[in-house]
Amino acid sequence: MRIKPVLRDGGHLFLVGPTQLREIGSSLGFYVCWDEPVEQLPTFRMHRTILPKAMLRPGLTLFHMKKA
Repeated sequence: MRIKPVLRDGGHLFLVGPTQLREIGSSLGFYVCWDEPVEQLPTFRMHRTILPKAMLRPGLTLFHMKKA
């Protein structure tokens, strides 16, 4: 399924993936409201206190995008 046709104009999208999603989203007509590396999110830092050896793929990022 493609996201853009089912998302209303002005609709919001939260997506986790590599940093290249910023450019891909922009080229597909999405406005990137913000992005943050997953390793810096408070929920992952809390997870890491429980499982200190937890690892993520380098560059894994949480994006908040909006359909233009």
